[in-house]
Amino acid sequence: YDEATAVVVRGPDVYIAGKFYGTTASFGNVVVTNTTPSAQSMSDVYVARLLDTGSTASFVWAQSAGGPDNESVNALAVNGPNVYVAGQFDGLTATFGGTTRTNANPNLATAFGHLDCFIAKLSDTGTSGRIAWARSAGGTGDDVPVALAAIGASVYLAGNFGSYTARFGG
Repeated sequence: YDEATAVVVRGPDVYIAGKFYGTTASFGNVVVTNTTPSAQSMSDVYVARLLDTGSTASFVWAQSAGGPDNESVNALAVNGPNVYVAGQFDGLTATFGGTTRTNANPNLATAFGHLDCFIAKLSDTGTSGRIAWARSAGGTGDDVPVALAAIGASVYLAGNFGSYTARFGG
């Protein structure tokens, strides 16, 4: 089960993001691996770049990220060589490249209030996409981003939070 939930077109480049269940997801010859491959019912997120040359198209790169539970993507933005993705994760942690983010909810055993939002930046070098950084935000309730924009050096995130308070950095 694979799902695309965000798309951005910039010139000949088509960026897609979403989630995938199962051990791997293939984008042409590019394969990404689930961080919890033994748990087929858990999703990880992906971002991929497709190059449209007119008469053909091929995937240039793809990256995945995630943790021991479900992660999903809601928004995608591209600004120059920077690709931003936002979504939510419901496990204790989620790892994006070399960065691990921790859920703000101290009691993940509850059925309500386990989603924290994340935003990650990927650097598109043309032939590869590398996760540069990731941040998370939220509180004890469900926190879900729904829109993302990047202009210059500024990144804007909008969404919902179901906590009395939600922490965004300081």
